[in-house]
Amino acid sequence: MTDARDAASRMGALERFLEFWYGPNRPEFGEPKDRLDASPLPYPLRRFYGSAGRQPPLRNDGNDYFYQGGSGHHLLDLDGIELLPDGRLNFFTEYQGDWNGLTLPDAEDPPVWLKGCFEEDDVGEEDEEGERTVRVGDSLSAFLVAHCLMATLYESENHVGSAWAKTGDPLHDYLGTKRASASPLWDARGLAWPRSCLDYGGSFRLVPDDGILVHQTDDAFRFVARDARGARILEEASRGR
Repeated sequence: MTDARDAASRMGALERFLEFWYGPNRPEFGEPKDRLDASPLPYPLRRFYGSAGRQPPLRNDGNDYFYQGGSGHHLLDLDGIELLPDGRLNFFTEYQGDWNGLTLPDAEDPPVWLKGCFEEDDVGEEDEEGERTVRVGDSLSAFLVAHCLMATLYESENHVGSAWAKTGDPLHDYLGTKRASASPLWDARGLAWPRSCLDYGGSFRLVPDDGILVHQTDDAFRFVARDARGARILEEASRGR
C-alpha cells in the first residue's frame, strides 16, 4: 500500500489486504451493480462497496459488516449513505453520532470532511446549528484505507488476539526481531483529525508470516492477530519469550 499513488492503486492494495486478513473474496461480499448505480458514489466508494460492501467481520460477533462496530467510528452501509442539500455525501459517522464524514459524489478521489460537534473550539467555524466542519484529508481512497486498517485493529470481531506495547517492552522487541519481515503497510499521518477524535494517524505495519498487524502512534504500539497462531505469538512475545 505504501507505493500506491492514486485511487485505483490504493483500492487495489486495500482489496489485497482484505483478502489476506479476512479470507478470499466472494461475489456475495459486494453490493450488486444495480444498487451501486442507484447511488451517486465517487469512485473509491463505488469500488469499495462493489467488492466489500457486505464483507462480514472476521468473527461473528453481532455486526453485519467488518467496517462497522460498536467501539469506533464507522462507514455507513450503502442504504445509509445520504446526499445532502449542500451537494456533499454523508458516508461515515462517529459511533455516538456526534459528527459525520462527508465527501463529494461522482468524483475520482474527492476530499473528506468531518462535520458535527467536537470538544475543542478551534476546529473550523461554528455554523448557526452549533456544528463545525474540518477538512481531514484530500483523498477519499486514503481515508478508506486508514479506516479499514483501524476497524481491523480496534474492532474486537476483526481479530483473534490483541496487545499493547511501548518502546522497550518485550512485545516491541518482537517487532524488532521481525524487522525484515514487518512490511510497512500504510502511513496515515497526512490525515488531520481533530484532537477529540480517535486518531486515524500513525503508521501501520504487517508481519505476514505471523498474521500480525501493527499500528504505531508516537511510542505506543497496537498489535492484533488474524488467527490463533498469531495470538499465541503475541502472548509469548509479551512475556519476553
